[in-house]
Amino acid sequence: MKGLPSMQPTGWFQVGWSADIARGDVIGLRYFGVELVAFRDLEGAVHVLDAHCQHLGANLSKGGCVVEDGIQCPFHGWVWNGQGRNVRIPYENRPNRGRKVRSWPVAELNESIYIWHDASGRAPMWEVPDGLRVLGDHIRDRGYLPVGPEARIKFPGIHVHPQVIAENAVDPHHFRFVHHTPVSPTVLRERSDDSTWSAKVGFGRRWSDRVDIPGETTNTLEIYWSGLGIAFNGEHTREGTGSSPSAPRQSTTRRQISSPRTGSTRPTATTTNA
Repeated sequence: MKGLPSMQPTGWFQVGWSADIARGDVIGLRYFGVELVAFRDLEGAVHVLDAHCQHLGANLSKGGCVVEDGIQCPFHGWVWNGQGRNVRIPYENRPNRGRKVRSWPVAELNESIYIWHDASGRAPMWEVPDGLRVLGDHIRDRGYLPVGPEARIKFPGIHVHPQVIAENAVDPHHFRFVHHTPVSPTVLRERSDDSTWSAKVGFGRRWSDRVDIPGETTNTLEIYWSGLGIAFNGEHTREGTGSSPSAPRQSTTRRQISSPRTGSTRPTATTTNA
């Protein structure tokens, strides 16, 4: 049928980790049904292009290398810069300015690499959110460990549209039956705009009056979504079973990424004690 909107969502999506692509590295990716190549140039910036050279179609991620002015094709040595323009042909006096490899908007923040996707080709309409800021000072001001391989969890066999994951986030009543909490959490705060949705929910009798207390985070979950691609969760629970007001609290910030490749969620978590 013609005229229906694309089922591929618009927004920023994580496609890599900063630690996994060093200066001069080239890696192959596949997202949104497209083969891509990511490389970090000699100045340290990450670029993502469609993978195939616009000369004779060689895959730039299969033997391509980073040179001073871009990524060089392993077939005939054509060089493409981070914007996808041909800047050099080794055996010609000038580049082919009529050829261009599609480049993807890239953002690198908090050790994560994101690309912007929009099925109609529109430029980014919002910036990548900083999870340590959007969840508040009580999250940002804590100490965190680097996001290394040991802090990552992947679910490669799960296939689900990112929208399903977002719909799950706004459904508090599944907690009793899926996560086996004694009762459903209480929604204390909810906000949304054109590209984001956020909420704070409380667990237990402490929050039965449904009144949010600014700065009070005991037994709460704070959620922040940007489009359908990025979610940050701030989980706050008392450490252990003690009820002393002075007992140390444990705060976990969890970044949940909806993969455009498989639709699975990939959460990362770092924990610190106050």
